[in-house]
Amino acid sequence: MLRRQSDLGVGLVVIFGPVEASAIMGLAGGFSTAQLCIPATRQADWLEIWPIVLAVLFAAPFGVFTL
Repeated sequence: MLRRQSDLGVGLVVIFGPVEASAIMGLAGGFSTAQLCIPATRQADWLEIWPIVLAVLFAAPFGVFTL
């Protein structure tokens, strides 16, 4: 699925400003991705995914801290 958010984002920045455009794009992206995630969770091989999920849970706070 290809989403053309870059063109929409530029238009939203011109109309609303960068802060509001980021919030709008984040909400739009979240809703469109949620529709894909629900069926994908049923088809996922969780034995292979759990190590990645655990690594992200431990590494993400470290990455945020370093930023």
